[in-house]
Amino acid sequence: ADDAKAPKAAIKSRKLKVDGGRAKVRFTVPSDEDQVDARIRILRRGKIVGSARIAGIDGGDTRTARIQLNRKTRVALAKADGKKLRVTLKVRLTDAAGNKATATKQLNLKG
Repeated sequence: ADDAKAPKAAIKSRKLKVDGGRAKVRFTVPSDEDQVDARIRILRRGKIVGSARIAGIDGGDTRTARIQLNRKTRVALAKADGKKLRVTLKVRLTDAAGNKATATKQLNLKG
């Protein structure tokens, strides 16, 4: 039985709280997966402003990743109206069989 099902993350964050230049991202791995690797990217206007990789997450786990934002984004957030910036969050999971799926969500960075 080959594993052809791609593991899609469930993004739990409703907004990305930024503390010390790092955004907190919460996501859950599907429980029918054994172990996955995650690649998390935060994009603003189509450009990557922060990213991280986490290896060896067990199926069913909920993880909180702290992602360092680039300087330009930190400055823009500090100057932004209401200390909010619209970004796109992408969480790509890869399982042991090499199947990949990306979950995407539009969120606000909140400074």
